[in-house]
Amino acid sequence: NSTTPNKFKKHKILNTAQKSALQDLNPQNLTWFEELHQAGSASGSSKWLPTLGANQEILPAARYAVEYADGRENVVYGEQCLAIDLCLAWQRWTPKKP
Repeated sequence: NSTTPNKFKKHKILNTAQKSALQDLNPQNLTWFEELHQAGSASGSSKWLPTLGANQEILPAARYAVEYADGRENVVYGEQCLAIDLCLAWQRWTPKKP
């Protein structure tokens, strides 16, 4: 099948997160990404758009933070809205030993 989807994901690198629920890590030491979607037309023109929810409401862009340490890349934080009133934030951490 040679059909081309009309939406593609793009990750835009941000200078830093303006506001987040990140804890115990310096946001300045992380690389932040924002996810956008590309909507194309038959004429070949396209533009980058935020994610639309099930009711076509504009959702906040999903954001991810990557930590580069010991030659490895680890996604340590993320946030994404599934609906205008349902947003999730998560963070990886190493538990402290008892």
